[in-house]
Amino acid sequence: MAQDELDFRVLGPLEVRAQHLALPIGGLKPRQLLATLLLNPNRLVPAETLVDALWPQSPPRSAVPNLRTYVSTLRSSLRAGGEERILAQPRGYAIVVRPDELDLLVFEELTGRARQCRADGRLELTLELLCRADGLVRGAPLEDLPPTPGWAALLRRLEERVLQATEERLAVLVALGRCEPAIAELRELLARHPFREGLCQQLMLALAGTGRDAEALQTFADLRRGLLEELGVEPGQESRRIHAALLSGELPAAEPAAAPVIRSAVSQLPPAEGDFTGRQPALDQLTALLQPVSPQLGAARIAVLTGPAGCGKSALAAQAAHAVRTRFPDGQLYLDLGGSHRPAPTGRLLAELSRSLGITDIPAGLAERAARYRSALADRRVLVWLDDAASAAQVRSLLPATSGCAVLVTSRRRLTELPGAHEIPVEALTPAEGDRLLARIVGSARIAAEPEAAATILRACGGLPLAVRIAGARLAARPGWRLSTLAARLADPASRLAELRCGDLDAGAGIAASQARLSPDAATTFARWGLLGPAPVDADSLGDPAAVEELVDAGLAEVAGAAATGGPRYRLPELPRCAAIAAAPTDPGWVRQVLDRWLHRARAATAALPVNIFAPGQRDTAATDSLPRALAWLDGERPALVEAVDLAARHGEADLAADLALALVPYFDLGSHHEDWERTHETAVAVAQGDRLAALLRGLGQLHLYRDEYGRARQRFTAAHELFAEDYGRALARCGLGALARVLGSPAEALEHHQAALTAFRAARDGCAEAYARNAIGSARLAQHRNDEALLAFTDALRLSRLAGDEHRAAHVLHQLGVLHQRQGRPDRGLSCLDEALSIFERIRDAHGEAYVLRAMGELHSADGRRACGRSSLERAVLLYQRLGDRHGEAGATQLLGEVLRGERREALAEEHLRRAVRLWRDLRLPVSR
Repeated sequence: MAQDELDFRVLGPLEVRAQHLALPIGGLKPRQLLATLLLNPNRLVPAETLVDALWPQSPPRSAVPNLRTYVSTLRSSLRAGGEERILAQPRGYAIVVRPDELDLLVFEELTGRARQCRADGRLELTLELLCRADGLVRGAPLEDLPPTPGWAALLRRLEERVLQATEERLAVLVALGRCEPAIAELRELLARHPFREGLCQQLMLALAGTGRDAEALQTFADLRRGLLEELGVEPGQESRRIHAALLSGELPAAEPAAAPVIRSAVSQLPPAEGDFTGRQPALDQLTALLQPVSPQLGAARIAVLTGPAGCGKSALAAQAAHAVRTRFPDGQLYLDLGGSHRPAPTGRLLAELSRSLGITDIPAGLAERAARYRSALADRRVLVWLDDAASAAQVRSLLPATSGCAVLVTSRRRLTELPGAHEIPVEALTPAEGDRLLARIVGSARIAAEPEAAATILRACGGLPLAVRIAGARLAARPGWRLSTLAARLADPASRLAELRCGDLDAGAGIAASQARLSPDAATTFARWGLLGPAPVDADSLGDPAAVEELVDAGLAEVAGAAATGGPRYRLPELPRCAAIAAAPTDPGWVRQVLDRWLHRARAATAALPVNIFAPGQRDTAATDSLPRALAWLDGERPALVEAVDLAARHGEADLAADLALALVPYFDLGSHHEDWERTHETAVAVAQGDRLAALLRGLGQLHLYRDEYGRARQRFTAAHELFAEDYGRALARCGLGALARVLGSPAEALEHHQAALTAFRAARDGCAEAYARNAIGSARLAQHRNDEALLAFTDALRLSRLAGDEHRAAHVLHQLGVLHQRQGRPDRGLSCLDEALSIFERIRDAHGEAYVLRAMGELHSADGRRACGRSSLERAVLLYQRLGDRHGEAGATQLLGEVLRGERREALAEEHLRRAVRLWRDLRLPVSR
């Protein structure tokens, strides 16, 4: 050994030697670090992988600095060799070893040469090379170190290679006729691996070679019994062939010239990803499914992974296939069916599979090829991986006929027509899984420095592993880039797929291939769908339910819950939506059709809601559904309806934008959806004109009034009043100004506005609007303590409301009547009115109305000496006002609650509520005593 050479050993306890002397490596962490590097010799190991290996459960915050410390310690220990062995790179570290310095590399080189020699028939040299390889193995790999999840797959593969080499060495011994020394070792190995048929076969041959046929037959019987009891399967074809030869006496004594050459089972599995992340439940489900089953069950098990392009189906399949490969000792076949690009003909696929199984005389006919293929798989345990299937029909001809095999299928389409298949949808990565994958590629330090930008990148990638890998690769290749730089470049959906390309990786390629196979109707629907935004929609909104189902089958759309109608709702996943946006046509006619459809459905739904006189057109449409069903539909479609207003404004459909926003006012008002109310109205205000603009400003004024933004409310109501072209519209604006005046404590001004509005409503013969105005006039009279005039106004308002069938307005009038009766010393009549009002508000789901009535009930009960009932009602009212964000209502109810608590002599709690009420009144810039 030269001065600068070291001897690294991982095939057993971890050791490093220089000049035949062991080098001290340090404590556990440096040893784990060295082991991880040596399992990946001369290759970059990302810092994240090293951190996972050193701290598999919960890395400390100082993990990266600690890692640097351990690297420094390890470098010092290895300098005895005379050169720097651990190289730092931007993303991690690599250890430099020559081929003859690491026992793992020497082992691979020796076993590789042995395989070549065996193929050439040079069995003596094969045995020598395998014996030298066996001499390198000092125990289980890294047996002195605690198990680490990051090593698990590597160590399993390494242990498998060591066992294969041992099995091959013993097979060569038997083939050379040296059976006696092989028997003891074969028995020992079989005791540890009782279902490994290759060992059993060699033991049978060795025993027969020494004239011990009875023991050889008993060996087969033991194998068969164990397989049936534990796995429910029969021994494989080769084991049964040897057994039959023993029974017939046709098995020749093992001689070097006539020795059977050990046939390697075909193993075509693509490599598994070293940084595979997440998917543990799906992986567990797959590994449980993929195993030979009892012959009584008849058919092979079939697992189908489905999901859109780039979701990681093949990566998950590779992990599962490698995890179960030892269950299929007769081979593992892999075949790309080309389903997402150009599906391969079944005949060609059968020919490829047949050649992989050693069949050279391939029949011309399709049925004959399938029969020959299935015959070759009969009584063998083979895993068949069919990647990228186009359809169930393409897969059906490639299925084995017997239960000893298993089939793993990946497809972008659901293959529900495949009998007996177990379908496993491959979902997008969770945010935590995506974060781990990105960190493994670009480094956890960069993620920690810009967590918000990292989250933005992951959202832009839609949780698809391929897209995350591409984004990570671009960042890794540009260490000078901030994560926010890439996040900004991914912000525009129309150009995002162009950014998600790196080398031969292209997040849009699979989507484009799926688009290319769509029917013309589905392609048109897909492109148009990109115009509608990210919110889920039902198929009717797109106008072509059959095309939508085709898009779902192609993996370009997905079901996103159920609509209120009972049918499904759909959405475009993030990256397919980007492709749809890029392909979206300039088609104003179609956009107008979609918007008209939304407007018609929105008006039909809001027609079932309580009458809102400030929503133009609500009473012009007949209700077609019940209130609960209408609300359920509006709740489900709310995001899409809000997006539809944006869409109309973007495409210059100003009238449609305004009409949609105004049509939703009854729903937004009833459900207190204030943010959506503001967004849709502000969007429409930017493009609307005339009376539509005035109606929108009037609606925004109402919203500002609800939010206690009195200055802005006055501005909006005044602007609306000036814009309306007719008296009726100006009356609606004056109602808003009157309500504002009443809240601000100016009942005379409120009365003036509402009386002017009443004149216009009577001229228009609008009973609902007249009932609203008379109720408002009664409220102003009540505030002026002109109780008889208030009673007259309320009585007229209640009569008009009931005549018009407007129970919502009737409930508001009953609320005011209850307050009036209480003030006039008629608590029982007041409570009766309030009970009826509360029942209506609860039935129509008006939480604001409920709060108003509960406050009045609390005041009535308390004044009548029923303080406990009053306190309960006021507590409920306060909670409702808080949920609705109504600080004005909360202030009044909280003040009353404090006064009730003071009457109950609960001074501390009363003081707390009264102080809160004072703070609320001050925030509103209104006097405390009201």
